[in-house]
Amino acid sequence: MTQLVNRGVMMAALLTGLSSVALAETPTAAGVGGGVVCGIIHTDSAQCPRPRPTAQMYVGYVTGAGRKQKQVQRVLSSNKIKLNYCYQKFQLVDAKLAGLLKADVTINNEGAVTAVTATGIESTVRDDLVACVSKVLTQLTFPRLGKNDVVITIPMKLTLIK
Repeated sequence: MTQLVNRGVMMAALLTGLSSVALAETPTAAGVGGGVVCGIIHTDSAQCPRPRPTAQMYVGYVTGAGRKQKQVQRVLSSNKIKLNYCYQKFQLVDAKLAGLLKADVTINNEGAVTAVTATGIESTVRDDLVACVSKVLTQLTFPRLGKNDVVITIPMKLTLIK
């Protein structure tokens, strides 16, 4: 039975164009074999162990938001998964990627982002990471901050988890 399931996963991998598939079986009460196959089919299963993240991006205190500070922080908090994805994606390429990042975000009178200028404050921050964070910030919608365009500054700390 296990061989049939593994062949099915391999066939699914070939059909989707994947060249290699990592498989792991979870043990059952009867021992190894016959359990859930972790890989393409059951990647979201609660029975498959997920790797722990090795990096985390922390968003600091935003300046320039005035009385809407908490609402702006709330928008950033609700999108921290997207921001962390950028960092963790490039941290897989560069294991020592860490440092500080600063983004100046221009928000128009309707709450839409019109411009983002993100820069790595330390030399270890990659340009492609900065571009990914800028893209995420461009897609956000903030509360109305005033009658004119407002520029807010968002500091971010890139930290490795041990």
